[in-house]
Amino acid sequence: MVKKISKGLLALCLAVFMTGCGSEPAEIADYGNGTEGTVSGTSTVTEGESEDKSEDTTDNDKTEKADKAEVEDGSLADKLGGTECNWDTSFTASGVSIDVKAHIEINDTEQLPSYKISTVEESEMNEEGIVKNLLGDSAKKLDRELSIDDGDSELVIQGICRLYLRYRDNGGEQPQLGEVITTAPGWVDEEKYFVHTYEGTNDGVDYQLFLGYDKENKVEHISFFPKTPGECIGKPDLDYVTEYWVEDGLASLPDIKEFLGELKTGSEAEPELREAEGMFREKLGLKIPDNFIFKDEYEYTSEYVLYLSRTEMRNIGYNSMEELENIYDLKDLLEKLGPDYYAINGYEAVLGEALANQYFYYDITQGTGGLTNGGTVFFTDNGVMGYSLTIDKEFDDVLSDNVPVIDYDSVILAFEDAVTENLDPTQCPSNDMKYEYARIVYYPVQSPDNPGESTLIPAWEFTPSDYGAVVLINAMDGSLLDIVYEKGM
Repeated sequence: MVKKISKGLLALCLAVFMTGCGSEPAEIADYGNGTEGTVSGTSTVTEGESEDKSEDTTDNDKTEKADKAEVEDGSLADKLGGTECNWDTSFTASGVSIDVKAHIEINDTEQLPSYKISTVEESEMNEEGIVKNLLGDSAKKLDRELSIDDGDSELVIQGICRLYLRYRDNGGEQPQLGEVITTAPGWVDEEKYFVHTYEGTNDGVDYQLFLGYDKENKVEHISFFPKTPGECIGKPDLDYVTEYWVEDGLASLPDIKEFLGELKTGSEAEPELREAEGMFREKLGLKIPDNFIFKDEYEYTSEYVLYLSRTEMRNIGYNSMEELENIYDLKDLLEKLGPDYYAINGYEAVLGEALANQYFYYDITQGTGGLTNGGTVFFTDNGVMGYSLTIDKEFDDVLSDNVPVIDYDSVILAFEDAVTENLDPTQCPSNDMKYEYARIVYYPVQSPDNPGESTLIPAWEFTPSDYGAVVLINAMDGSLLDIVYEKGM
C-alpha cells in the first residue's frame, strides 16, 4: 500500500533564532513544577543531604556516589538504566482501570539540553535581508494572483494558503482537509497578517519566495521553491513534485525494488542535512540548534520524491496523484509517462520535529486546524531544492547542555502516583484505559511571569491505545506536567 502524506510536523514548540549557548546551567527546579531530588512516591538523596552525613562515610558509600556520578554524566541510556524497558502494571485511579503494557526503546543521545524559548515577533523577521540573500538583484515583487495553471510554484501557493486561508474573507476560516489549492494572492497587507511574494533567480534557476507573518498568532512563514522543480535535476519539463511513502514489504518485491531504486538512509544524508542547517543560518538568519533538520526513518516505510510532468499526466488521464491507490498504480502511471516525463530523485526532511534525537510533544486536541510548526525541506541528490517553514518560537538561551533524568523504575512510579492523584474520571471516555505507548518528548513549560516565554524540557509522554488521557511526566524529577484529555474525532 502506498501512503500519500501531506506531512505536518508534530512539533508543538518549534523554533528558530537561538541566541547563544554560553549561559550557566540552571537548577533542576528551574525546569518544571517538581522539587529537586524528589520523585513522587520515592525519595533520592540530594547533594545538600549528602553534606549532613557522618564523617565516617564508608568506602562503599563513596563508591556508590562515584558510580552514580558516572551514570549522570553518561548518555541518556546510561541515565535511564538501559536502552529499553518493559512496563507491565495495572491499578485503579478514581474508579478508572489503568493497564500499562509498554515496551520502550529510547532514542539515545549523549547530550540532552534544555532551552528557554519565546514567541517570534514581527520585528525579528528580516525580510529585506532574506530576499537579498536568496534572490539578489533579480528579486521582483509579485503583486498579482499566483496560479498553478500559469506556471507558478504549487508548493509556494500551498505555503501562502496555509496563512491566507486562516483569514480568508476575514472569517477566520480554516483550510479544509482535502481542499484543492490552485491559486493564491501574491501580495496582501492586512491588520492580522501579511503575504509578500517575490520572484527571481537562484543559482541560475527561476525561484519564487513567499514571506509572511501571522500577527495574531505570531508565526513567521517562509516558502522558497523553483517554479519548475525539474530544473534542479536537469529536467525542466518536470513541473510537479510530490513524495510517496512505500511500505518496505512491497518495496522489497523484485520488480518494484528494481523499479524504484535504492534510497539514501538517514546516516548517509547527514552531511547534506548539516550543510542545509548552515545555509539556513547564513541565508535566513536562523540560529538553530545542531541536528535540527531531521530525516525521518519510519520503521515500515521508505520515502521517494517524484518529479513529474503535470501536462503529460493529464494527457494520459490522471488529474492528480490522489487517484493512485497503491504502488502498482504508481508503477503503471510512471511506465505510461516514460522516462522523459518523470524522475525519482532525492528525499524529504523536516525542520524542528526533533531535538537531541527526541521528538516534540504534539497536542492532538488542537485538531487539524492547529498551526503546523516546523518545516519541510526537499533535497535532490545534489542538495537542497526548496523548503517551506512556519516558525512560532525562537531559542533564546540554553539552560543546560545535559540535564539529569530519573531512571525507568522511578518513571513508572511517578506515572502511577500522578494518575492516581490527578485523573478526572468525568473527562475520560471510558472506565478502562490501556497504555501501550510511552516515549521521551520535549515539552514546553510556560513561564509564570511571562506568557510569551517557555522552557523546553524532556518529558515522558504516556499515550493510551485509544482516545483517553495523555499523561506527561517531567523526565527530570517525576512531577506531573499535564494530563491532556482526548475526546476522539
